[in-house]
Amino acid sequence: MLTGTACASRGRWKLPHLKDWRLARLLTQDELAHKSGVSRPTLSRAEQGRFVYGASVRRIARALGVKPDDLLNAPETIRRAAILRSDS
Repeated sequence: MLTGTACASRGRWKLPHLKDWRLARLLTQDELAHKSGVSRPTLSRAEQGRFVYGASVRRIARALGVKPDDLLNAPETIRRAAILRSDS
């Protein structure tokens, strides 16, 4: 279930960290499109900050092995790297 509030707009969602998740899984847009069943242009638009329908978000999340709400936040590896950079 999608529970994020800041990104919802009439059943559509923004995925501000989708590219981070995709790269953390070492996938190209084409590979994620194939794995999720979501078109590459839709993934591209999502990575550019455009809205995506909830059904697509669930399919993308399943393909990445995460919960849909996880896509609203940066992957842990990205958060850890940001913390390490700020400590230097």
